[in-house]
Amino acid sequence: MSKMRGVVLVKPGDGKDPGELEYRDNLEIPEPTGRMVRVRTAFTGVCGSDVSYVYGRAAVDDGRVLGHETGGIVDAVGDQVTLVKPGQRVVVDPVQSDPDSPWVKIGLGNVDITNVTGITYDGGFGEYYLSHEAYSHPIPDDMSFQQAAGLEPFACGLYAVNNANVLPNQMTVIYGDVPIANSKCDMVKANGAGTVVLNYTRDYSSLLYT
Repeated sequence: MSKMRGVVLVKPGDGKDPGELEYRDNLEIPEPTGRMVRVRTAFTGVCGSDVSYVYGRAAVDDGRVLGHETGGIVDAVGDQVTLVKPGQRVVVDPVQSDPDSPWVKIGLGNVDITNVTGITYDGGFGEYYLSHEAYSHPIPDDMSFQQAAGLEPFACGLYAVNNANVLPNQMTVIYGDVPIANSKCDMVKANGAGTVVLNYTRDYSSLLYT
């Protein structure tokens, strides 16, 4: 086994028109070293930022295999890996800072980002991809890979809600009409919010969650 299949962003677009995506069956299978593990892709979601990369509205290298909302099965591990082992089902946190960074140790890994799966190196739109062991989280047997892939956008919404300091019975307005925004409605209600207004951005309509 020396080659894998994947979808390559050959060249991003110009900001208005989409770039060129190409299916290939001759991609090199990455080899994990050190604390890196190789994951065999089971399911990968398509994020709105993936669309931005394809259109050239966000920076990404030519020839990148996108895909960061992803999970799969650990296929091989580097010689320093101790946290996971081959055969484990995992979900991958794509924002992968150096786990020994002082920023990571105080919960601010976003300040010291080292790599992002599917952006700075190839991701889940290929059959295999690499991930740091510290960001390859085992999932329970009764969790589907579709559910696992949804954890990354769900976590983004939860982080925002936890920092919003929603007060009991407070009216809350959420902007957006994407899955993250919809999940935030349930989150703020669970945190005790009163009426929640979901303000759509595409057709200028709104929904009330009471």
